[in-house]
Amino acid sequence: MVYPAILNSLVSPGIEFLKTAAACYLGVTLFIAGTSAIGVAISSFFNNQLAALFASIGVLIFFYIVSAPAQVMQTFGMQTGSDIVT
Repeated sequence: MVYPAILNSLVSPGIEFLKTAAACYLGVTLFIAGTSAIGVAISSFFNNQLAALFASIGVLIFFYIVSAPAQVMQTFGMQTGSDIVT
């Protein structure tokens, strides 16, 4: 976030995407926090580190596969569950 802020101070009209960059950094931070939380929760069930690693990766791949239909529906402009609720 430091580099876009420096560029924003150097350019006279300013950078329009500064809020977008901050949102992207926040999104990556939350993704890493969620992934770490899943890994720590699953590793508490195992004594072996490699078993916990593979189980964590398996759960994350499962979540990715479960979310794939919603991503495909959004690509083709169909309504997803969150669109129907709002």
